This record gives sequence, structure tokens and C-alpha cells, in this order.
Amino acid sequence: MSNYHRMSGAYPPSTRTYSAGATSDPQRLSPQQVANLIKYRPKGQPYIRPDVWTPESESKWIESVYVGKIARNLILLAKNTMAATLTSDDPDIAKLCSDMSRKTHLIGVLQMIRLYWDKYGRVFVLPVWNDANRRELRKIKLIYPPTVTVYRNNPEDITKLQEKLRGAKLPLVTVEPGSGDDIIGYLQEINNHTWYFSPEELIFIPRYPDGQRPDGYSLLVQAADIISAKLQIETDQVIMATRHGDPKHVFHIPAAWFQPENKDKLNQLKEDLKEGIRSGDDFYLSSSDIPDENISVELLQATGNPQAVIKSQDHAENQFIATFGLADSFTESESSNRSVGEIQLAFFERDITADRIMFAEILEDQLIAPWLKANGKPENSAWFEFSDLTPDDRLTKLQILAPLFPYLEQSIVDQVLEQAGYIIHPEERPSSPPASASMRRYGTHAMYSRLRGISRNEAELIRAGRDVITEQVKAYKEYAQQLAERSMR
Repeated sequence: MSNYHRMSGAYPPSTRTYSAGATSDPQRLSPQQVANLIKYRPKGQPYIRPDVWTPESESKWIESVYVGKIARNLILLAKNTMAATLTSDDPDIAKLCSDMSRKTHLIGVLQMIRLYWDKYGRVFVLPVWNDANRRELRKIKLIYPPTVTVYRNNPEDITKLQEKLRGAKLPLVTVEPGSGDDIIGYLQEINNHTWYFSPEELIFIPRYPDGQRPDGYSLLVQAADIISAKLQIETDQVIMATRHGDPKHVFHIPAAWFQPENKDKLNQLKEDLKEGIRSGDDFYLSSSDIPDENISVELLQATGNPQAVIKSQDHAENQFIATFGLADSFTESESSNRSVGEIQLAFFERDITADRIMFAEILEDQLIAPWLKANGKPENSAWFEFSDLTPDDRLTKLQILAPLFPYLEQSIVDQVLEQAGYIIHPEERPSSPPASASMRRYGTHAMYSRLRGISRNEAELIRAGRDVITEQVKAYKEYAQQLAERSMR
């Protein structure tokens, strides 16, 4: 029997020949041999949600599923929601905001705030100041949420907090028990080290808290069943493709090959067959009337219902995308046409508007306002301005404004054309404007003239009506100019 293979890179292909030995019963496979046969099979991770959620099991599960498309979707939400800049109408304050944003990398911090918020269900922001007056921000630090415990003014939390502080040899907190709605402090614990933060030190933003989870809900935990199903289906598909992508080769080898004296030859045969399968070669095996000299190959075709698997995957994918509040056009290049994608983008922007307002209110009130006040500026003199995600349709804007061009000032027309990508240089403009429709119909030279065939009395009768039309055209011109200026903002 000869096995021609391309793995060695030799030309012509190298040839190995094998011959059988004495006849005997084949060996029984040992556990180690069985393990060797299946060692190339990919191992799938179950991604099954815990039966009981604890802080430890939750954080461990979140980190294990934060891969692939799940991570991509969370990052997509963070980048689009928090695409904002800190701005002001006052040039001096605007420069102050710009300098602080660059020094603290504010844009990246905003994105991580939203990422932590969705991933862990809560985010803790720690402003680090250069001085006690809080005039200059050194950096904006985010505390890793799984290491932080929130304590409120209920008797149970007060007792636990005092015990933790006493065990860490930190000053105790004096607080009266209350309804449990007010936060009395935060503890961060890492490797037997404990840090205490007062309620004023951290900016705490929980994700949609309620009575069951006052510290907020993780988006991943809320979608645990859907995420587990999606990742398990994908893992199973990888195993299915690896095992059943090609037919299986079953080699019927004579019993004599399993004798101890033929061990080396048998092992060499197995290695050559494996190399041939991996390289896609054909096999040339001996055929003989003597059973001990005959080697044959049987193909096992894959069975099952792949169409049902594909439908299940599509269903899980649709549920997965909907859970994140996204649309298929955001992540799949061939899922939608342009018009559908633009509609989905408009709805997505409307969906994240409330989150943007919430983040802006909290950060402006607890971070930006104190910083402005310390710098002698009005507390409400700077704000976050978020980017418009809807693409500017320049062609549609031009189609709407083109009929209004004759009634607009030349400077407004130039601005509209420049925003649309048509830059008109002064030397390219005509030296004298053409006789536009407004000049012909409403110019002073023709305001009271009469056409041929119209008597003077009839012309005088319609003069008042013509004056009214002229005033209306002037008002329409002013309205068109305001509309054009508004569209360019």
C-alpha cells in the first residue's frame, strides 16, 4: 500500500510501502489510544448561566462571555452613545474645557463609563484632583465595579460596614439608621486590601435600578439565557464543522498489523494517513484476495438536519441583537439596504437619547459644575454636546433649498454649497448676477409696468394686488433665508 502526500514538499511525492505480518486478533484499544484518537477534537465552553447568581459567579460569568460579538456590541453602544464633547458658548470656558478634556482623555473615559454601565450594571467614577480646591483635574478614574460594595443607611448595611471598617483598621462611620435609600459609603476590596469612599467622593451611576437590584442590572445578566444559547450554538457549529465538514475515513486494517512486531509500521501508517487527510490527498491502498494483505476505506457521510440548526441560529441571533437594542444593519454588511439602515439608525439614536440625557445630567451636576465653580465660572456655563449619528443627506438638502436660491443672499447660498462639498472661489463667480426670476418678476423696473394689451385702468386696479404679492414674496424670502440658516446649524 502506498500513500502519496504533499506534506513533505518533495517532488515527485515520496512513497512508502508497507507489508503485513502474521495473522492474529487485533489489539484492544487502550484508554490512551482512545484519547489520542480524539485529541484533535475542539473542546467547547458551555457558557451556561449560573443556577444561582452571586456577586462572584456574576462577575466571573460576565468576563467569560465578554468575547466576540458580545464585546463588539457593548463597545458599539459605548462609542455611539458617548460620542460627545464638552463645550461652551464662552470662548474662554470652551478653551478651559478643551484643555481639561485632552489632559484627562475625557472622550475615552465617557466611552468606558457607558461600557461599564452596560457590562456590570453600574459604574463608579472617581475624580482625582491636583489640589483640595478642585481647580484642576488630574484624571478621571473608573473603579472596577465587581470590587466595590455599596452600603446604604439601613441597619443591616450599617452593621456590615462597621465590621468591615473595624477589620480593615479604618475609621468608623457615624450614621443614623434610616429607610435604606441613602448611600452611606463604598468599600473596595482587592486581595485583602480595603479602601473606603464617602458618598461625595464617587459618582455612582446604576443601570435601571429597582427594589430587587438597587445597584443596577447588567445588560449581560439580563440577557444571560439568550447569550448562553447563542454561544453554545456557535460552539456546537464549530465542532460540527470540524467533525463533519468532510466525510470520515474508516480504514479497515488487517489484524496482523496490530501485532507487536508491526507496531512501528502501524504507527507510521497512521501518521501517513493523518497527513494525507489533512493535506487533502487521495489514498492508494492495496487490494488482495488474502484478507491479511487487504486494506480498504469506508466513508461515513455526515447526517443530521443542518437547515434546522441554521434556523435556530438565526432565531438566536435575532433575539441577541434585539436584546442589545441594535439593528442587524449595524453588524451585518448584507442584512439591509441603505434606506432600511438609515431608518434603523434613526430609531437607534432616538433610543439612546434618554441615556445620553441621563449621563449628561449626572456628570454635569456632580463633576463639571463643581469644577467650573472652583475655576470661578458659572456652574451651568459648559455642557456635553453629543454627535448626531444620522448621516447628513446633502443631496436631499440641496434639492429642498435649490428653489429658494433666487431669494437668498449670495453668502447664504455659498455656505449651503460649501457644506454640500461644492466650494466656489470668488474668482469663479460671475462679475454681474444673471437676470434671476426675482429680478424679472419683482424688480422695481417692472413693478408698475403694464403688459401690452392691458389698459391703464385695468393695470391700476390690479396694482394693489401686485403690491400685496410683492410683500408676500419678501416675507417668503426672509423665511427661506431663516430656513437655510437653520439647516446649516
